Amino acid sequence: MPPEIIRDAKARVAAVKEDNEIPPLKAVEELSWCILVLERTTERFALAQALQIRGMAHACGMEDHPRAFRDWRRALKIVVGSPKKSPKFLRLAGRIRFQMGLHADGPARIRYYNQALRLFREAGWREGEASVIVHRGLEWTERGERRKALSDLEAGLTIARERKMGAIRQLKGFIRAAENLSEPPI
Repeated sequence: MPPEIIRDAKARVAAVKEDNEIPPLKAVEELSWCILVLERTTERFALAQALQIRGMAHACGMEDHPRAFRDWRRALKIVVGSPKKSPKFLRLAGRIRFQMGLHADGPARIRYYNQALRLFREAGWREGEASVIVHRGLEWTERGERRKALSDLEAGLTIARERKMGAIRQLKGFIRAAENLSEPPI
């Protein structure tokens, strides 16, 4: 594969990643070409990233969750099978698990969040950790699990303050909502 085609494919993956306005179908088409090119190279991280982003386009823009999960599983096989366990690879694996949690149903959601949390912690990525903890806290709130919800939401707020992340006011609102849940009978 000529190096200029590989560079072009990687540049297109980066462009789609940065362009939040790209229509989902266009993103899928663009990334599908990139995936075809990258599958024929040793650029494993770029291939996994293209699959992860295409999965997001399938899930969020086209509501095609089976295709999204297929792409995410392929990306995870690449990342997990990589001999490098660098923070970059761990963060990508965590983002994939986090997205799977956002689009999963029932008990699988918490399982995916826990897997993402473990990966983000291993990578030392506190912002990712906070995001997962907050979403897991919201899931606990939805399930009526007051103590678990408050524990996660307060932990997320602590990290958000520590890292000077946005949405602190919104997090405080989530905590107030969780505080208003009634305790289950003992």
